[in-house]
Amino acid sequence: MKKYYAGLAFFGLVSEIVVALGITGLRSIKDVQWSPFLGGFILTIIAATGVTFWTADYVSRRPYSAKIFSKIIFNPFLIFVSGILTGTFINFLYQGIFLDPTVILEDNFHTWFIKPFSWLMLVGGPSSIIVGIIYYPLTIVMDRINTSRN
Repeated sequence: MKKYYAGLAFFGLVSEIVVALGITGLRSIKDVQWSPFLGGFILTIIAATGVTFWTADYVSRRPYSAKIFSKIIFNPFLIFVSGILTGTFINFLYQGIFLDPTVILEDNFHTWFIKPFSWLMLVGGPSSIIVGIIYYPLTIVMDRINTSRN
């Protein structure tokens, strides 16, 4: 996986954790205590991280990813959205179905899938594109510096 896409995936992971901590009102990871909610939170983060890095690896190997629009705007957004979809879906399954099966499915779907997805897209969607625009030229400069040293 190229450093550019690994960096984007790492930025997505950090963004997801910061937004999740902000939504829950916690100040840091140290404030989290073990609970069934935390079990779902950890499962969600691990799955979303895995899919995010897998998507970044897949995107970096695509033959048509050489187009500038694809590298700067589409690929970072795709990497971010893949992690969000995975995380919110697992969040819905764990929190909305397994922990509270008595509540109506539509209510749980809205609470545990739609709300987190919309908040993460609102905050992270534009920022993933901005980071792609800023980060891509930096990787080109760093590659040129590294090749000039060799």
